[in-house]
Amino acid sequence: MDLGKLKGCTVVTGFHGIGFVGFIAVDFMVRKLEAERVERYFNRKLPPVVFAGKDKLEMPVEFYRKDKLGFMKLSVMAEKEVLDRVVEETLTEFKKVGVKQVLVVGGLASRHKQEIQGVCNTAGREMMEKLKLAPLDKEITVFGPMASTLIHSERLGLPVVCVLPGAMSDVPDPEAASEAIKLIAGAYGLEIDTQDLEKDARKVEKRLKELDQKDDLTDRMFM
Repeated sequence: MDLGKLKGCTVVTGFHGIGFVGFIAVDFMVRKLEAERVERYFNRKLPPVVFAGKDKLEMPVEFYRKDKLGFMKLSVMAEKEVLDRVVEETLTEFKKVGVKQVLVVGGLASRHKQEIQGVCNTAGREMMEKLKLAPLDKEITVFGPMASTLIHSERLGLPVVCVLPGAMSDVPDPEAASEAIKLIAGAYGLEIDTQDLEKDARKVEKRLKELDQKDDLTDRMFM
């Protein structure tokens, strides 16, 4: 894996966590910015899944670049040990090639929208201030690949900030992803139209209201 083309970049990534916020945000930004694919990551323990389309074959983990922003797009879910290996190897390579810093987009479990909050490692405090992220208003437990990112980046001295909009934990939350994208776009002088995501959010909200009005559980089991 050669990530030399990401030298000097801020790399944005996200995982399949609460509300799928991280994956939705990264996937949307890569497509909207028409970012260039610069590398792929291979690991035999990752699920053998590819995404095929017209003139396109997308691997489980791919890296992209658009100007000074890089992206690590992880399109599959995998076991904790496998994801931890992916994160550790990738962050080590980021440090080696001179990636400037890493933004991890995730979701903070909450049905009530609130100011976007953030978590950072020791080296990421300056970036946290630049993004004008509110610190957490209460203690939380960070787990999974986001926690692995904070742990391994702390050891490497690589600045990392986690961007955490409030999100619904039981369904995909495109609205939360949209809020994270707007914050990142504003901080890095990008223009990204998130109207498509906001339309998706309204559809999700409408469907949830419909389900809340139903009393028959069998109507919900096969949606």
